[in-house]
Amino acid sequence: MLKTNIKDLSVKEIMNRIKQEIAKRKEPPVKPETSVIQKQESSIPDAVTFQATITYQELSLHNEQVVYKTEETFEIKEVYEIGDFTKFADESFINNAYIGILGRQADIYGKEHYLKLLRSGEYSKVEILIALRFSKEGKRKGANILCIKKRYVRASLYKLPFVGYVVKSIHILFTLPNFLKRFNQYRKPYGFFA
Repeated sequence: MLKTNIKDLSVKEIMNRIKQEIAKRKEPPVKPETSVIQKQESSIPDAVTFQATITYQELSLHNEQVVYKTEETFEIKEVYEIGDFTKFADESFINNAYIGILGRQADIYGKEHYLKLLRSGEYSKVEILIALRFSKEGKRKGANILCIKKRYVRASLYKLPFVGYVVKSIHILFTLPNFLKRFNQYRKPYGFFA
């Protein structure tokens, strides 16, 4: 027979515990704390102020208190890095790309078009950034994104019939050591392929 540390409970006691747990779960959740940063000056003429909201939600997990960041708002800058956009996912990525690159909200058609391309895997996030930045409107606005021109040239070369294959193969060969280094950094803490 198996020995456990569980006390002998009657059916009545078990039912009472279940009812108590159900009552706890039906209680309204505690409102998350919100910190708001307002009126930060920007030297971009169209964007004098912006508001960033970061929401933190506390979760209790095995008697440990853990704080997760659940929402992050896009920051308007003079010079962007590609990571300023790619840290967002799906619809918020498209919205922030439009705001940062074109200086306006995404129109319905454009948003649906790029979401379809992103979700299908036809375009990566960087390819969408390139498409927006080097569109007619994007060229007029001239958003400054570090390393985007290099990515644009590379993406243009990849589209050429034979040259694209050669350039892509050479690029993969040269970036393979960095890829393997990053891969090993991520797999070690989680025990992948150990």
